[in-house]
Amino acid sequence: MDTALPATERFSARLRRQISSVPVSLFGATSAVGGLGLDWRLAGQRFGFPSWVSAALIWIAVITIAALTCAYVAKSFFAPGAIRAEFQHPVVGSLFGLLPLSLLSLSGSLAGISPNVALAIWISGASSMIMFTGFMVARWMSAQQPAELAHPAWIVPAGGIANVPLAIPALHLTGLDEVSVLSLAVGLFLTIPIFTLILNRLMYHAPLPKPLRPALMILTAPFSIGYSAYLTITGRNDLFAQSLFMIGLFLSAIFLFLLVHLPLCCPFRISWWSIAFPLAASTSAALRFAERSPGVFGQIIALAFLALSTAVIVWLFCRTLVGIAVGELETLNM
Repeated sequence: MDTALPATERFSARLRRQISSVPVSLFGATSAVGGLGLDWRLAGQRFGFPSWVSAALIWIAVITIAALTCAYVAKSFFAPGAIRAEFQHPVVGSLFGLLPLSLLSLSGSLAGISPNVALAIWISGASSMIMFTGFMVARWMSAQQPAELAHPAWIVPAGGIANVPLAIPALHLTGLDEVSVLSLAVGLFLTIPIFTLILNRLMYHAPLPKPLRPALMILTAPFSIGYSAYLTITGRNDLFAQSLFMIGLFLSAIFLFLLVHLPLCCPFRISWWSIAFPLAASTSAALRFAERSPGVFGQIIALAFLALSTAVIVWLFCRTLVGIAVGELETLNM
């Protein structure tokens, strides 16, 4: 029995179990916290909020992604079969795109703090995101995909590539117009058929299990990110841009309404982080919209999204830390 082992061996065994239980979906936390840090920076520029909030969130994101990366590297030694199973899974495999998304989010946040480090992170994130999207599209097209397995996680490689242009102005990069347009075009083009497949699955097949329903918020991300990317590339808040923002706003309202009772009917799971990084993306889009469309509507929407995303992400972060501290990570990943 474990109780017969020395304390150091019991601790080592427990640590190995914890590390082996680290899911790739947890990288959604780093994307969410980094995105929230950028949101508070945008809010500071728009509303004059204190800069220390943004700085604190950015450094928390740096520490979190470093810790998770180390844990996942350790997992590759302790449980390589578990990583292979995640990557080959028709749904979970798409979530490996959360790592490059985290890097892209972090690069934009760090651009004003350490430009050289931010540039290196952006290059890593942009190149890996583009390659991962290409790989996943090739995988989808090389084998039949069961319609009943269509899942909002598929949006991560499909629409996540649109994040690539967002940090380019902050990094003062030039000559990357083609990369920006490629990323936005591929992200929006792929989102349309993937979104349709997922909607078909939700309407005509068994509903998502309750612990997985937070993933519905991922469906809002391509439109919010697409709006921010379009503004970054063109600088115009034209009819197309505003249409992207309004679609994202409409879907956010629907899915938040569907998820409002989730805490009462379902215990906390790591899958709840699926709410967080789309919320951070929607907040960024709302703040950019408020800046370019001055008026009461834009200001209220931006502040509401900022308050909601901050409350949700801070609660999820604290609850996850508690879960890790008490050794329930394996249970939270079920």
